[in-house]
Amino acid sequence: RHANEEALDCFGRALQLLPADAVTERFDLLLRQEAVLAVQSRHADRRNVMVELLAVAERQPDPVQARAQVVVQLARLNIDTGDFGAARTWAQAGIDALEQVEVISPSCAARLVDALHQAARAAYFAGEGPTAWPQVQRALALARQHAYLRGEYNVLSLMGLLHWHAGNFAAADDLLGQAVQLIDQVGDPRRQLDILNNLGVVAKARARLPQALAYYERAQAIARRIGDRSGEAMLLNNMGDACLEMGEYHQAGQYAAQAARIFEDVNETVSRGSALINRAEACRGLGQFQLARDLALQALALLRAGHHRHGEAVVLDNLSMVELALGDAERAEASAQAAWTVAQESGLKALQAGILRNLGRAQTALRR
Repeated sequence: RHANEEALDCFGRALQLLPADAVTERFDLLLRQEAVLAVQSRHADRRNVMVELLAVAERQPDPVQARAQVVVQLARLNIDTGDFGAARTWAQAGIDALEQVEVISPSCAARLVDALHQAARAAYFAGEGPTAWPQVQRALALARQHAYLRGEYNVLSLMGLLHWHAGNFAAADDLLGQAVQLIDQVGDPRRQLDILNNLGVVAKARARLPQALAYYERAQAIARRIGDRSGEAMLLNNMGDACLEMGEYHQAGQYAAQAARIFEDVNETVSRGSALINRAEACRGLGQFQLARDLALQALALLRAGHHRHGEAVVLDNLSMVELALGDAERAEASAQAAWTVAQESGLKALQAGILRNLGRAQTALRR
């Protein structure tokens, strides 16, 4: 964290010393400044930098590519803050601009891969993963054609998540493994953190819980080393998720509570909603059903506000079991039915069998 602050201080002083006509150097420094602010989850400061970046982009030797680079970062910022609609709009603006370029150079191809990747990420987080496939397939082909390794491992990682959501765990594991191998060639700790986390998620889905925790712990060490608070919170939450699977409800609740506090500090409402899901499940496991219901309803409000369909389906499914434990079979059935609707509409096949099981339990209780 201290190194990040020192870096920001250096960039800020350098920007003050630059002459007015040093637009290329200013653009580069602002991009570096925004990258450090992203690691620190300082989203309001990122938006301020983006305003200046958009203005400076117009004065670059290639304003089309420069502007596209900025709007891709704006898409990423809006994903980080849970505004997936705005993220898709920004990413599409980048795609549209770059598609007007007559000759696709390697640098232009890289910008287009990044724009397609962020558009697909926004669709995935909005619960519309199946619509992302044409974009990721095009992005992967472009990245490989132009030897853009960073773009290739980013897209492979997202493809792994899309397979995970569809319940294809072996394919997800393979794609994420390919992404990690490419990262080792480039050296990108922030993305290594993300992909190790995703490998943990897939390992947990395959009931390989010690392996999942090992991935999370490796990623957590990276998060702490680079001062990534949001990344650390994500990993705490996923470690809590693994503890839930092992029946360690007290430890799971502690991890989730720590994650929720950090997510609240950095103003990441969708992620905070995910952490509250785990807190609610830990309380359910401990028999604290009313508290579990209160936390689940808080999570549901946050996830719906952020249009996070996967999270919405999970919390509704969990809420149905809490309502059942409280003796309210009618509410339990309504929650499970709502979860089933979201899972069907969003193509969340990995969740559907569990939701149907719980819907059946609620219906059985209702008809006694």
